[in-house]
Amino acid sequence: MAENGAMPRLTGARAEMPDGAVRAQRVISTVNRIETARYLRRNPRSTRHEIAEGTGLNYESVRKELTNLADLGYVAVTGEGRGATFIFDGTLFSRDLGLLLGYLSE
Repeated sequence: MAENGAMPRLTGARAEMPDGAVRAQRVISTVNRIETARYLRRNPRSTRHEIAEGTGLNYESVRKELTNLADLGYVAVTGEGRGATFIFDGTLFSRDLGLLLGYLSE
């Protein structure tokens, strides 16, 4: 997050692009992030290990993508360490995807 508490703008994002559209674009910009989000949508309260096993991604990739998704505001974590579980906020993501689609339609 930026010093003012706002999400940092995606490099190259136009100023008029809504923040939610920028966030959604960041999720769909990498296959690993898409697969992590997809797995969590179907399997809420999963651990990093379960996500890695279920997606075929390595543990470090899952850890990185969970951090990215949490920074974007899409993932909530409960607990700590290896026992931590994660939930994906599909409602927020759907809203932001709508903003992205609206921006693309302008």
